Amino acid sequence: MTWLPLLLADPSPHLRLMVLRELLNRSGDDDEVQELEDLCGQDPIVQDLLAFQDADGSWRAREGGGESWQHIRTTAQALIQLAYLGYGPDHGAVLRGAEYLFSQQEADGSWPLPRSKGEREMREPYSMIPLQTGIPLRALAAAGYATDPRAERAYKWLLASRLPDGAWPTGIK
Repeated sequence: MTWLPLLLADPSPHLRLMVLRELLNRSGDDDEVQELEDLCGQDPIVQDLLAFQDADGSWRAREGGGESWQHIRTTAQALIQLAYLGYGPDHGAVLRGAEYLFSQQEADGSWPLPRSKGEREMREPYSMIPLQTGIPLRALAAAGYATDPRAERAYKWLLASRLPDGAWPTGIK
C-alpha cells in the first residue's frame, strides 16, 4: 500500500502541493501544481496568518500589544510557519517579516534580550541568552535568508557565545 493517495486526498492545498513537488517530482508548469499554487493563497490558514502582519512587517500576538521581544518572537514563529508552507523570500509578507527582524538586530549581530516585568526589577538581569538570537535566526534561515550577511553576523555572535565545551549557556548574568 502506498501513502500517496491518502496524502493527495487531504483537504490542505499546501500538503497536496508538497506531495506533487517533493514526492512525485512535478514541475511548476504542471496544471495540477499551478491550480494548487492558486489555492494555497486562498487557504484560510495563510489568510488568517497574513491578517495579523502589521505595516512594519512584524506580526503581533493575537492578544495584541506587548514588548518588542514579543513582536520578534511572534514574527519569527510566523516566518517559520510560512516557510513550512512553502513561502520563501520572494513572497511579500516573508520579505517584510525578514526586514522587520533584521531591523531589530543589534550591531553585534544579536537580537535584544527578552525582558519580563519581574526581570526588569531584578538587580542582575541576564546579559546574554543564546535564544535571543537563535529564535529569529532560525526563522530567517527557514525563510531563505540563511546566507544573508546580516544573518552571518548573527552566526558569528552565536559562535562567539559558546562555552569552551561547545555548548551554549542558557543565559549569563
